[in-house]
Amino acid sequence: MKKIVTILMATLLCVCSLMIVGCSNVAGTYKFKSLSSSDGGIEINVEVGEKYNGVTITEDFVVLELHDDGTCKLTAYNQTLTGVWTIEGNKITVTTDGDDSIFVKKGRKLTMVEDGTTIVLSK
Repeated sequence: MKKIVTILMATLLCVCSLMIVGCSNVAGTYKFKSLSSSDGGIEINVEVGEKYNGVTITEDFVVLELHDDGTCKLTAYNQTLTGVWTIEGNKITVTTDGDDSIFVKKGRKLTMVEDGTTIVLSK
């Protein structure tokens, strides 16, 4: 019986360690890379360095900070919101002011698609 408990505890420790490594791998600062949107036949595609409505878009246009403790800070359009984040597989759910935003992680990029708009952030 002791051997089974020891094996279960060791397995649990390994799983928890992998979860912590996985989260810390995701945690960090992600900055704006691009935005594309389609609404009523109007296409908008903007990347860092391009001008939109007379303003040069920088990587600070949208910044998402994911902290190891599960909290986050989202700065977009000169507004800052704080909240929490969770991860399941490659999907990251960011919750701010009771609203969820779903990002898909691929490599160092996070992509959010919502209401015909795609935003890409890069670490």
